[in-house]
Amino acid sequence: MEPQFQPLDNENHVFYVLEPQATLHARSDKTYTTHDFLEIISSFLKNYVFASGFDLWTKTGARCNLLKIGSNGWVAGKIRVKIILEFAPDDEFSN
Repeated sequence: MEPQFQPLDNENHVFYVLEPQATLHARSDKTYTTHDFLEIISSFLKNYVFASGFDLWTKTGARCNLLKIGSNGWVAGKIRVKIILEFAPDDEFSN
């Protein structure tokens, strides 16, 4: 059975990473709040991935044309990046 991941939107929980290979670059900590972890990821994206226009990519959306597979042509609109954390308990009775 596939894990049933649920988003942790607008909540600030604490999690401890058990996987030894799941580390963040230049960080040794394994315990994070969900808010702090998202800030770390956002900061990395802002500083190393997006050359400019971070707010366009993550908040207001960057104007673009989208060609969906199977569509009749290009559609004008906006695209943005949304970063979320999801959690799936090992069993459905975990709290």
